[in-house]
Amino acid sequence: MAYSDYTSRGAVAVITLKNPPVNALNVGLRAAIADGVERAIADESIRAVVIVGSGSAFCGGADVSEFGLSPPSGRNSVSPRSSSAFCRVRGVRSGSRAWWGWSGRST
Repeated sequence: MAYSDYTSRGAVAVITLKNPPVNALNVGLRAAIADGVERAIADESIRAVVIVGSGSAFCGGADVSEFGLSPPSGRNSVSPRSSSAFCRVRGVRSGSRAWWGWSGRST
C-alpha cells in the first residue's frame, strides 16, 4: 500500500497522506512522510514542503492499533540532517485538507 503521494509544483514539494479513513500515523505513513521529506531535501530545486491529507481529514493522530507494539526495525523518522527543513512554519489552516508548509532553505 502506498501511504503517500509525492509531487512537485515548481519549487514546492507536496506530500499527500493516504491512510484512510483518517490518515492515522502508523508505521507505514510515518516512513512515507520521512521518505518524501528526504526526497525533497535531495532536490535542490525544492524550496518548501507542503503536507496535505486526502479524504475527510488531514491527520487523525497516532494509530492507536499500534500502541504497545514493539517499534519496527529500520528508519521510521526524518533524519537529523533534514531537521533544518523544518525550521519554520510558513502557514497553517485548520480543517479538512489543512496545509502546513516548512522551508529551511533561504530564498
